[in-house]
Amino acid sequence: MKYILLFLIAFVMLANAKINSDASPLPMEVFSSSGSYIGMHMNGSRAFLGIPFAKPPVGSLRFKPPVKSQYAFNYNANQWPLACQQTNSSYLEMSEDCLYLNVFTPINGKPLQLLPVMVFIHGGRYWNGQTNQFQADVMAGLGNVVIVTIQYRLNVFGFQSFDQYTNNGLLDQQLALKWVRENIFFFGGNPSSVTLFGESAGGSSILHHLTIPSSYPLYDKVILQSAWQWLIPTSAVSKVKTAAWAVTKGCANYTSTNETDYAATLACLSTLSSKTATPTNAQSDFFVPMIDNVLIKALPLAAIKNGNYNKKAKIIIGHNYDEGHYMAYSRVGGYKGPSFPVSDTTYYNSLTRYLNVYLTPVQANAIIAVYEPVKNSLNNNWLAASEFFGDYYINCGSILAAEYLNQQNADLLTYIFNYSSPNYPADKMFLAASHGNELSYIFYQWIYTQYEFSVGDYYMSERMMRAWTDFARSSDPVSYVNHWPENYPNAMYFGEDPADFAATRPYTKPICESFRTYFE
Repeated sequence: MKYILLFLIAFVMLANAKINSDASPLPMEVFSSSGSYIGMHMNGSRAFLGIPFAKPPVGSLRFKPPVKSQYAFNYNANQWPLACQQTNSSYLEMSEDCLYLNVFTPINGKPLQLLPVMVFIHGGRYWNGQTNQFQADVMAGLGNVVIVTIQYRLNVFGFQSFDQYTNNGLLDQQLALKWVRENIFFFGGNPSSVTLFGESAGGSSILHHLTIPSSYPLYDKVILQSAWQWLIPTSAVSKVKTAAWAVTKGCANYTSTNETDYAATLACLSTLSSKTATPTNAQSDFFVPMIDNVLIKALPLAAIKNGNYNKKAKIIIGHNYDEGHYMAYSRVGGYKGPSFPVSDTTYYNSLTRYLNVYLTPVQANAIIAVYEPVKNSLNNNWLAASEFFGDYYINCGSILAAEYLNQQNADLLTYIFNYSSPNYPADKMFLAASHGNELSYIFYQWIYTQYEFSVGDYYMSERMMRAWTDFARSSDPVSYVNHWPENYPNAMYFGEDPADFAATRPYTKPICESFRTYFE
């Protein structure tokens, strides 16, 4: 009976999905300051796919900051862009010519009505990902918002450190946001109401834009979902580390004093094919955003602690309850679940390997010692590894940042996601609330893992999608289905019962204190 009621309520909410009786069909051709674009219908929305916002970053533009695209006349925006060149993705169609964005709007609208704009930045550790994984058509139509999804250069193409152009991937994102500011009005969006939202590396991209002054005018609200990697290298360290990789590509270049010639190394890399120049994941630890003292001047947590962030921005920050489960599954579990026996040797070797990337052996051992009581209490090395990975990469940075933001009276809300669909594949049910799996309920359709939505899933999706779009519209995610707490440290808890509108959990974790010194 309960789920019949939920279904009826959800049906009514969808039937009234912000479509007004005086709305009329919107044109499928849009003329803007950057071009004229012919779109297509997609699941009750208008979709404009593969719009160029930068010149193809190929040839002499490889490893250079993005250059604004030329005017596009009668552009058929009906094909997803190819994925940016990336690692371990032989099944993808990829290209260095990949700086495109997609726009989704409701299919009907009122004259002169400007809708809130939401820009989604995908994740993938800055090494993988593409926009066609995130179809925003349903979310745009039901949420009555304009959604833009953007691509940016990955890995060495977006984050090399051999010259001064280090954080090109973030500059790609900036240029896409400038395109939004200049053009979104013509698609029915309000350029003065732009919300950035992103997950994993997309969340940490937004974290960086929150601390980069040149990005401040390009948005007014942010949603950081499972922001990834709070410890990042300096460009000086990255340059040394990645020079060794360049040698494996035949780009060993030295000066007359037998020092690495970084300019010659980069020139050599510029001559390689895309495939040859792409590192593997194992070689990519230092092809990420870095402190270059130009775009990024400090670790993200240090910048927030010191008040060096966009204080006008309204902020939601949160994470998933089982963030580390997929990392344990892939890094120590042999792609098997928590019942898989993980030896002490495997456990310690894995933690040591990942901590040693950015920390000294002494620091790594100190952190491993902090997690020894966790390991002993769980009596399960798979779960212990999950606790560590989730905290190190995501949870603790987010929790500590929320603490500092609250201390500085930032306009802040927090959340924790811990919902498992009854229809999630049974053999992988332990991953249901792990890294990235909240996205299905925000986009109102499955992302990454395919499964049929249950009634409860649709209800959770209505709640989360509505919270995100309400926040974009009014800066307030509170509604009759989301009694979002405003008193920090209480966080909105999207938990096991999708009909529990008022559930909260504290956005704290004592063990995170152990990371504060390293993250600052």
